[in-house]
Amino acid sequence: MAAFDPTTLLAAACELDRLGFEIVANEDLDQPVGGLFQRLAVITCTPAGEVPINVRVTIDTGKLNWSRHLHPAETSFTGYDGQFKKGVDLGLLPVLEAGDVRVTRASLEVSDCGGEHVLAWFAELQQDTNVEDGFELLKLAMRHQGDWGRRGAQHVMNVTVPVQDLAHESSIPSSLVCMNGQIDDISQRFNLSLDERGARVFAQTEICCTGVPDFSRLPESCTFGSRGPVLVWFSATEPGLPFSIVYTRAEAWRESSDHTTPDSIAFLA
Repeated sequence: MAAFDPTTLLAAACELDRLGFEIVANEDLDQPVGGLFQRLAVITCTPAGEVPINVRVTIDTGKLNWSRHLHPAETSFTGYDGQFKKGVDLGLLPVLEAGDVRVTRASLEVSDCGGEHVLAWFAELQQDTNVEDGFELLKLAMRHQGDWGRRGAQHVMNVTVPVQDLAHESSIPSSLVCMNGQIDDISQRFNLSLDERGARVFAQTEICCTGVPDFSRLPESCTFGSRGPVLVWFSATEPGLPFSIVYTRAEAWRESSDHTTPDSIAFLA
């Protein structure tokens, strides 16, 4: 098998760039990252001053539930290897047939994100398809996703997809270039579970980089409260009156030695 996650790779590259390293990425990564995946990304870094620099980006979708208009059921089918396989009968879905490749997609609801949805895409490929390089996988996915947008679905079919329960690790050190340092390794980890109950996807990219960052590339710091009192207020995303305008002075702010947790503040309970 093969796997490649451009989203956590790009996020890790951007974090290294933020730390002062000049990173050159493959032009295929010059794509917008969905806001949902940006919000789900957890970024950790080696403490400042330590060498080598390690940046790790993890995205765990948590439980994804099939959209309510779907009624998936457990089934079985004969795979191209002649063996019986477990499958998920997703019912009627639009299917695009582009030459010998068939493509479909199904919607999943993200449990922890207020009803936001992601799309699970499936493309059945020829057995001799080149998947040796991660960027080839990215090109395949983007091509078939683009075909869907340009040509639309041609047929409605009863769709079955394979049950997935897998873990995979890979090393892809040549996928990025650092101009003022050296990338020692880029590792990726994957877990994918998918059945009639839903799905869960985990992807992680870790970059180990040595060298001295260019500190002139770092943004200036701005600490509100270091030079004067702070005004805090809230607003809706559309224009309108502000909500709850609060002027605070230093004597109202918690001391750094105060270990009170937010859960222990009565009005937040």
